[in-house]
Amino acid sequence: MWLPSVILAVAVLGYPFLIAPARSILAIGLAALALCALGLVVRSTSLVTAGGVLALAEYALALRLAAGLAIAASAVVRLPWAPAFAAGGAAAVLVAVTVALRRARG
Repeated sequence: MWLPSVILAVAVLGYPFLIAPARSILAIGLAALALCALGLVVRSTSLVTAGGVLALAEYALALRLAAGLAIAASAVVRLPWAPAFAAGGAAAVLVAVTVALRRARG
């Protein structure tokens, strides 16, 4: 029942790690995933919201690190689509969690 939501959450929370592979990105992603999963288990919207906020922070940090890596490499790399992916990914995670919570209650 929760499998599609979990797969979507893992995919979306794993994407920032592809943007900037760093331990901090991985740690924040795992924390966000854990909070969302715990929120689903205990049916707490505040935990799910906290997981969503961490997911947004993960995207922001990944984009910041990716920009820093490009500058450090002396290459001008523009990612005009990256903020759109970040916002869309965070929205998709929140929608998936909301759907899973509604299915669990009903």
